[in-house]
Amino acid sequence: MVPAGEGELMTVVVEDVQANAGADLCLDTVILSDPTATAIEPVSYPVCVASPSPPPPPPLSLVITLSGLVSNTFTVSYDTTIPFAGYQFTVAETDGTPVPFNTDGGVSAFPELSVSVGATGTVVGFSLTAATIPIGSGVLVTLTVPTDYNPASNTAFCLKDIIFSSPSAEAIPVTYECEGGFAPPAPPAPSGVIVVTVTSIDANGQFVMSYSSDVLIAGYQMDVYENIGQQPLILESAVSAFNFITASAGPSNVMIGFSLSATPIPSGSGELATVQIADQS
Repeated sequence: MVPAGEGELMTVVVEDVQANAGADLCLDTVILSDPTATAIEPVSYPVCVASPSPPPPPPLSLVITLSGLVSNTFTVSYDTTIPFAGYQFTVAETDGTPVPFNTDGGVSAFPELSVSVGATGTVVGFSLTAATIPIGSGVLVTLTVPTDYNPASNTAFCLKDIIFSSPSAEAIPVTYECEGGFAPPAPPAPSGVIVVTVTSIDANGQFVMSYSSDVLIAGYQMDVYENIGQQPLILESAVSAFNFITASAGPSNVMIGFSLSATPIPSGSGELATVQIADQS
């Protein structure tokens, strides 16, 4: 027996939810009885109750992005609410110059899709088994440029002539914005700073002079002093660490290095010369 009051009476499960989604729910011929099995009159109820409409399906979209050129490699990614079966596009510099790929320069993220690339920058993805890329997101294909491809620093790249097809071979609208996938930036300009360091004088009266430089060194001259009192340190000789640089020192505190072949010391760091000081006794 249901006591007097109000509340939930029962839960009704509707079959074929998709077919009935959004339909109004109506009651008809409602009969309620009291504990003596006598019909209760009257019964008041709304004629119909509107069912909530199902949420709309997500909008259909296919978004493609192109990464920058990193270690000679591009990555093309996707984010789609539409399954697709094939694609074609061209990778080019923003001035329209196509990126020259080798024939083996494309690797599909999906084994069931084959990838073909060419010297004109065109990339084609297709399936010989009618496979499709499902709804979702991720990497679509990785593209590698030849090692001898050297675009100018800060060159931007874009996709063009983009075509994606559905499993029924219909064209799918694609959202793509060329954000300019840049080549690696140019290395910083040389600072022109040369750092010279020396070791302590060893038991043989020698010390090593080293350098660190981001520019070429064609020659050098320097005065050597004792650290304490800034007294000139009299030198006897010097031996260059480079066979094309002649080093000379003494009988003063002046040391020089020069090249008779106009060959410079390359940028970098290392030992510059070994210097012998004069007998201080």
